[in-house]
Amino acid sequence: EGNFGCIEKRISPFLRSGLHQPACCEFDGRVSLAFFRSRYWIFARANASPRRNFGRTVQVTSATHLAGPWVAWSLLQFPGWDVNLGNIYFGAVNPNPVDASTLLGLFPVTELRAPSAKDSSGGVRPPAVSAMVAMSISCDGVSWSALETLSTSIARKAGRSTDHPVDGIALVGDRIFLFLHQDVRGIADGKSVPRITRLEITATDLLAFTRRTVATSPSLRSTCSLPLEP
Repeated sequence: EGNFGCIEKRISPFLRSGLHQPACCEFDGRVSLAFFRSRYWIFARANASPRRNFGRTVQVTSATHLAGPWVAWSLLQFPGWDVNLGNIYFGAVNPNPVDASTLLGLFPVTELRAPSAKDSSGGVRPPAVSAMVAMSISCDGVSWSALETLSTSIARKAGRSTDHPVDGIALVGDRIFLFLHQDVRGIADGKSVPRITRLEITATDLLAFTRRTVATSPSLRSTCSLPLEP
């Protein structure tokens, strides 16, 4: 298919109008580029479900040279994640600064939770939507550890979260800085001022998290124990 077999299941106005062929992908989100294990990796938006306001996730392709050839796109795999019940809005992916054999990904996530108990009027409350900026580890760019909350966020219109990770990691001595774009304009309610905030973690703590995650994640055991093809 076009675009190296990219994934696109949403029927957009462009597709309905015939301006694009069905094999085309919208790529309607931020793109992250990482150089890892002698390959270039592109992480881009995938609309993996036709369901309105849900089904956004991330797909990946890679090549040894920027000019290609590029392998077919694959959806990122997270244990327990259902693309029909939430959004992974994009991925900010970089080589792990404390472990060159792994990737560290930050993801803005919204997830539909089960309907709550009946309210005071006897009706069942609608499902709630939770939001967070999540962190995950991968050894091959496709199979990832379970999403873990780095920072809680707020779910707003169209399944978007108000806070987004900034693509980039700063390492200063034993300190690692991650950055968040909070109250993103056009998503937040407009009452709060958009801003960049800094999260700090020590290299020792991130290395411990990485080792623990790799050791305890069934989704990583095979990919992290085998070297990737050059």
